[in-house]
Amino acid sequence: MRWIVRVARTMDDVKECHFTDKNKALKHVEALKKLSMAIDAIVWMEEIDDENEVVRG
Repeated sequence: MRWIVRVARTMDDVKECHFTDKNKALKHVEALKKLSMAIDAIVWMEEIDDENEVVRG
């Protein structure tokens, strides 16, 4: 399993980080959510199951 944390101010400006540890990904999401309020950005996390190639948002 992998997790991708993404943050965007516009759909043309998306930054992402990849994690193999869900707890680290969640900590980054929480920190980015606090920052996103100040800079008017959207933060989201996706879970990727490498075995089945299934993406869940």
